[in-house]
Amino acid sequence: MPTKTNKSPLTLPVGLIAQGVKGIIGGMTGGISSASQAIKDIDKEEFKDMKFGEKLKTGLGVYGKTMKGFLGGTAQGLIGTDFGLVDDGTEEVEQEEQPTYKTNIDPMTGEEIPLMMTGNMKPLKMLTGVSSPMTYKMSAAQYKSALKMSEISGAAPLQSNAFYASLNAAKEKGADTFNVGGKTFNVK
Repeated sequence: MPTKTNKSPLTLPVGLIAQGVKGIIGGMTGGISSASQAIKDIDKEEFKDMKFGEKLKTGLGVYGKTMKGFLGGTAQGLIGTDFGLVDDGTEEVEQEEQPTYKTNIDPMTGEEIPLMMTGNMKPLKMLTGVSSPMTYKMSAAQYKSALKMSEISGAAPLQSNAFYASLNAAKEKGADTFNVGGKTFNVK
């Protein structure tokens, strides 16, 4: 009975072949770039004047850098990192120093330090107190209705504030009556 002999006993998956090609290409690229950088670093005039032993030492240095680049390039092609073997010629750039910000709040006491204005600086806009019957938790509709009610009643917001201020002052003093707008009221 005839046997099949046209099939190879060695079969490699396509993914393994692709990884091998990536490794070879990465190794060649890393080796060539490292070798060219190492050769550029050698001064041609000094090399001519060197003795044989010094030339051999320099040549072996270039060979070592080439092999280091080849290994780094192969690793970069296969697994994505060169483990720091490849010197791509770029030096580390120093990071810019972080800017420092200043504030007018004293960190020890938490109090505000007055700003010194020099030159043509404009003064800071400061918030002022609200001089209206509006409280901070009123909605716009509530504020409008409060204005309407004060118009209808004829009482001004400052009059009601004066009333309560006089009432509280009378309570603190322990008085039985207090005056607001020419009228006398009893403390209850």
